[in-house]
Formats: sequence, structure tokens, C-alpha cells
Amino acid sequence: MASNNISANNGKFSLRNEIDKYLKYWPWFIFWLILALLAGFFYLKYATPIYSASATIVINEDKGDGGSSEMAAYSNLGFLDGLNSSSIDRELTILKSRRIMREVVRALNLNLTYFKEGSLKEEELYNNLPFSLKVLKIEEQKLIETYKYKILQTGTESFKITNLKTFSTITVTSGTPFDLGYANIVITSKPNIKRYSEIIMKIAQIDKMASKYRGKIQVLPIKDNSNVINLVLDDPIKEKAKDIIDQLIFEFNKDAIED
Repeated sequence: MASNNISANNGKFSLRNEIDKYLKYWPWFIFWLILALLAGFFYLKYATPIYSASATIVINEDKGDGGSSEMAAYSNLGFLDGLNSSSIDRELTILKSRRIMREVVRALNLNLTYFKEGSLKEEELYNNLPFSLKVLKIEEQKLIETYKYKILQTGTESFKITNLKTFSTITVTSGTPFDLGYANIVITSKPNIKRYSEIIMKIAQIDKMASKYRGKIQVLPIKDNSNVINLVLDDPIKEKAKDIIDQLIFEFNKDAIED
């Protein structure tokens, strides 16, 4: 009986020792827990969220002779003639063509992007700019690189624009066109819109931005030989992704009608 009690006591003593081995490291456990929580906090605060926009194109199979001009255009494109895999592939190629995407970039001025600088990252601005900027004319052959400018609103009707490569500065008046050497631009202030201390504007080549979005957009049939095509685009700005999808469909239909 005494021998059994000694064995039990020894077993209890050994378990306590094992627990004590880990308890003495509790400050490190607390340290790594706090570090993990901080890492999660900063990730959620500064990580760029990605939104998805999607739309579907339903290809009408009506072959009636009295169709509209739009339906006739679809027929010329091969939409209404069997809808076999080769015709669907042809329409997918048109939707992702450089020509169509260039028109989308031009229509939405996607080669002009705006950012406000934060402490750790730049935040892109889209529809919430304190001014409107319109490209009146652009000579694409002179736009040989991405140009970067700082825009500072110095008054209700005046702006100071600095080329961040040459650091040359011009002062322009709201509503008055000015020349950047490769483009004529007019900038107009918006009343009752929040101002930022400064905004960074980037002007990129149209072909470069067309290639970027051609690579990002997904154009897929719902299933093999289906007459429904799904368009999907992921982007940090939800409204921008939606506008690109909508404009792509518009340019695609316009191209079909004009063909």
C-alpha cells in the first residue's frame, strides 16, 4: 500500500513539473499574442480591398428576317448562326481585343489616375475628386512614358500643378485650358466637395492601360457552347470596375452595330 502511494505522489509531482516548464515562458506567449493582434490590425487597416463587378451578355438566337439593325449586326458577327464554339470564341476575342479596350480607356479616361497620399500607402480617388479634369486633345505619340503631377488647389478658382519629374510648376485657372506638351487639359473646381492638401495625378499611355485591363478582365461563356457570356473584373474601386464592365458592353455593341 505504501509503495502505491509513493508512485501516485511521484506521478503528481512530475505532472506539475511539466506544467511549470511552460508556465515560465508565459511572457513570451503574451508577447507573440499581442504581436499577432497588432499585425492583424494593421493588415485590416492598410490592406487594399478588392471588389468584383460582373455582368452577363445574353446572345439572342432569334433568326427572324424583321429584326432590328442591332440584331442584324449580331448576325453579321456570327451570334445568330448556330452559336457553335467557333462563333463564341470569335465573340470572346472581340470582347478582349485591344481595339475595344482602347476605346474603353479613352471613354473613361482610365489612363488618368488620381491618388491622395497617406502615411503608409496611396489611396486612389475616383468619383470623389474635388475637381473635374477633362482632356480636350491628346497626342498619343508624344505620351511616351507615365507622367506624374502634384495638383494643389490654391484657391476656389486656381490650381498649382507640379511635374514631379522636372519639378516645373504652372498655375492655372479653373475652366481655362492649359498645355502639358502632349495634351490640352482643362480643370474645373467643384464647390462643396472636400478638398485634400494635395492630389497626385498620373497620366499613362493608353495602350499600357488597355493591356492592363485586358489582362484583368475575365470573359467566359457560362458553359460550353452557351449563348450567355459572363464578364468579371476585380478592382480596388467597386464603382470603377462596374463602369469598365458597362463601357466594355457599350463599346462591344457599338462595334457590332457599326460593323
